[in-house]
Amino acid sequence: MGIPEKGEEPLSVIRSLVERRTKDPNYIKGEVLGSMITQPSEIAIEAYKIFIDTNLNDPLLFPETAKLEYEVIRMVSTLLKNPKPLGLITYGGSESNITAMYTLREMRRGSVIIAPMSIHFSIHKAAKILGLRVIEVGLDEGYRADISEIETQVRRYRDNVVAIALTAGTTELGVVDPIAEVGKIAEDFGIPIHVDAAYGGFIIPFLKMAGYKLPDFDFSIQGVETITLDPHKCGLAPIPSSLLLFRSEAIFSKIYFTASYMPTGRQKGLLGTRCGGVAAATWAILRATGIEGYIELSKKMLKNAKLLAKLASESGFELVIEPILPIVCIKLPKPKRKIFQYLWSRKLYAYPSSMFNAIRVVVMPHIREAHIHKFIDELKKAVEKVK
Repeated sequence: MGIPEKGEEPLSVIRSLVERRTKDPNYIKGEVLGSMITQPSEIAIEAYKIFIDTNLNDPLLFPETAKLEYEVIRMVSTLLKNPKPLGLITYGGSESNITAMYTLREMRRGSVIIAPMSIHFSIHKAAKILGLRVIEVGLDEGYRADISEIETQVRRYRDNVVAIALTAGTTELGVVDPIAEVGKIAEDFGIPIHVDAAYGGFIIPFLKMAGYKLPDFDFSIQGVETITLDPHKCGLAPIPSSLLLFRSEAIFSKIYFTASYMPTGRQKGLLGTRCGGVAAATWAILRATGIEGYIELSKKMLKNAKLLAKLASESGFELVIEPILPIVCIKLPKPKRKIFQYLWSRKLYAYPSSMFNAIRVVVMPHIREAHIHKFIDELKKAVEKVK
């Protein structure tokens, strides 16, 4: 279909889009069960609209937009115990991770990233783009990065290591790698750690404030130099919204590129244009929700994840692990393909695990208790049909 010769009536265009959106999964109905995205807050959507026509990479033309980005970085830097508000807003966790690997490569001039097998695929993508090699290490019995294997590889590659990449809230299980313990190794050898907290970054700090015993992953750990976290996951911001934070000015300076035609003569990040709506939406939801709101939201998500785990166990299913964060991974009898076909036909869009013969449910803010009971009922029916 080409561009129409004559423009269509605007209301007709909108009606067409509304109709097409109804054919995709619905958050409020509890249909989205495997994705780490959720229904964004209305205030964030409205804030996005106000600044939709501004460019974060043109700060002299749009100074208030640039201030919003700085204030977002300052708020989240405080949350993650970084006294220096250094960072930028990107369009997703993958972009943040790729940018982090680029800046660390520019600092270190090595060729190797050490990372556990549970690391997000965007680290491998970064390595491919940047001409680096990922040295994978195994996992311990808790599916966390194996500390002894990391130390072995650090000793082997030493000055050739660009970074050790770890995760605070793995994609498969929501596990937090032993970042503090690896931090001691990193500090001894002078190697930076990048933490991918795209998922866990807007859950772990608030659960800790609520009294849950969870490991540290932030800038309080020596050796942690860069952190990714995504407001568009559990922060209730609309897609796209990710943050990349830096400890040091030296590494942060590597995100600037010469752009002689721009008034400032340079631009920040990998993209030439970054919509100011992202900064406005993220700023608005942080201000409107506040610490107390995020604590309650995180507690609700974990409570619902534990309910799902309990109902699954009572129904005869085995869990890969008890949920640490709001991700539940339920082992399945084979063949799992038919189980997923049945569930998706029922508009229950959970995802298969890539590490286990299991189904993975990410209990995001839109998931309610009624959705969980429905999912378990349909999962039992799916397994019976496969038999």
